[in-house]
Amino acid sequence: VLATDDYRARAETNRVRLVPQPAPRGRILDRSGDILVGNRGSIQITVDPTKVEEPERVLFELSQLLNVPAADLAQEINSGRYLPFQPIPVLQDAEEAVVYELAEHRSQFPGVSWQVEGVREYPHGRLAVHTLGYLNEINEKELLDPAFWGYRPGTLVGRGGVEQRYERYLRGQEGWLKLEVNAQGKVLDELGRKAPLAGNDVVLSIDRRVQELAETSLAQGISAAKTIVDDESGFYLKAPAGAVVVMDPRNGRVVAMASFPNYSPEFFLGRVTERELKRIQAPARNQPLLNRAVQTSYPPGSTFKPFVAAAALRAGHAQFGRFYPCPPEFTVPGDTSGTVFHNWTSANLGYLTLGEA
Repeated sequence: VLATDDYRARAETNRVRLVPQPAPRGRILDRSGDILVGNRGSIQITVDPTKVEEPERVLFELSQLLNVPAADLAQEINSGRYLPFQPIPVLQDAEEAVVYELAEHRSQFPGVSWQVEGVREYPHGRLAVHTLGYLNEINEKELLDPAFWGYRPGTLVGRGGVEQRYERYLRGQEGWLKLEVNAQGKVLDELGRKAPLAGNDVVLSIDRRVQELAETSLAQGISAAKTIVDDESGFYLKAPAGAVVVMDPRNGRVVAMASFPNYSPEFFLGRVTERELKRIQAPARNQPLLNRAVQTSYPPGSTFKPFVAAAALRAGHAQFGRFYPCPPEFTVPGDTSGTVFHNWTSANLGYLTLGEA
């Protein structure tokens, strides 16, 4: 009671701020427990705008140190995507030499600091990238979606594949740091903290070794196809893309899934501009972000013939060593609709064995 004036002044000028603490994301494993997507430590350079003095000078000198345009640094700091009193990351995967320089010249870079954050790690490079997916910043439309309730601006969310499908299991729960700050933004005290809770690991039916073989075979098949001359056009086949799916016939599990061309998931570890995204999706690159195994449709073509032949052999309708007619047109016996199926050529190919067909 005697200190009313003092406490009233403190109540009017002091504020409590919650600074989020990101949670480690769950790993993605193959069916044998091999890590397909993990986490690693990354040195992240951050800027606290409330502590920066002489912003133009600091940004100019920081730009030279980080080899990042000052305009890009200013745009990131002023983007409004981060909460007040939250250090804003301006560079990912900084070299240790940068940290040493900042540590030795703290007075020169007020408000600039560094921290080690967990980022996605891909031990096998591009392996199964379309199946696994990648992370990217949440957009404004998603922030209004009830499915993303509790997400804040700047949060990384799964895009495509397993990262997107199992987002709610992989993301974990953020922690927080409760700070007392005054009206000038100076931190007065730490009032409490809650540790983040790591996300769950996800185990897939994918087999890493089969996946590697599928991707290698797909790339070799496409390279081989480009050496074949098309009978109709007289030119080499373009063979720009392809897909492979390997399934266990006993239960339908997907053991491997590959799409060509692919991309490096590390491309999305940093901030990706619209210009960079358009560049990677350029027609000349044959849309590497497209998973042709599930996002497009293709006629089965002659690859379906062995399965029809196997069924005919098993049912006793065909035999090895016998010859069967291959006319240019065919009507199913007993079909009252009169539907005529046409072969790829108008010529009568005579009689063929199953192997020749």
